[in-house]
Amino acid sequence: MQYKFRAKPIDVSTGGKSIIVLTEEDAKDIDVSPMDRVKLTFENRETVAIVDFTKGYVQKGEVGVFLD
Repeated sequence: MQYKFRAKPIDVSTGGKSIIVLTEEDAKDIDVSPMDRVKLTFENRETVAIVDFTKGYVQKGEVGVFLD
């Protein structure tokens, strides 16, 4: 199943791991938990990222993408 979110860059290093952050509400809506893996697609590029939750970096409908 596909979901669309607005990407929000977060200028924090994760040590080379692909990590995204979502609000707990969005994560519940798409049935993902912390440490789950999700596939991200943008302009014919794909990557797999680890999910984490946040209460401050993003708003509902956004996905925070660390810039590593």
